[in-house]
Amino acid sequence: DREETIQDTVVRALNSAKASKPDKDWHELPSEKKLSSVNGAYDKKIVELNSEHLVSSASTMLDSAQEIDKRVFPIEGGVGASYLCKAIANSKGILRSDQGTVVECSLATIAKDKNEVTPMCFEFNMDRQFNINPEWVGQEAARLAVSALKAKKTET
Repeated sequence: DREETIQDTVVRALNSAKASKPDKDWHELPSEKKLSSVNGAYDKKIVELNSEHLVSSASTMLDSAQEIDKRVFPIEGGVGASYLCKAIANSKGILRSDQGTVVECSLATIAKDKNEVTPMCFEFNMDRQFNINPEWVGQEAARLAVSALKAKKTET
């Protein structure tokens, strides 16, 4: 139940505070004052994304990587979206909440040519607004892997 969850959260916060070392710079809880706002941390489009769109974006990323060169093998990656919400309240009258979003896609690739296998090459996009480009991520991860073929050793 909701009230029990709130109570458990308060108890955990108090236990954490008791276990912490005293902070010599701590004076008191903050009081009510004008807060600055941050624009662009929330995008309704991200909240409205469904799993089909995320799967489609992942497929686009994989296809674009393999279209670059048939020697490229995707080995790890993903597409994800998150909604973030936080709230703060204290006995000095502060009661605030904020929300945000994050969307990301990433792909790790290797390239194999005959007996040569490259190290893992990685690319990603991440944004608070719906501005990721899965096609570019796939292409760039593939390009990096292909460029690692026939690498020459150098002295350092």
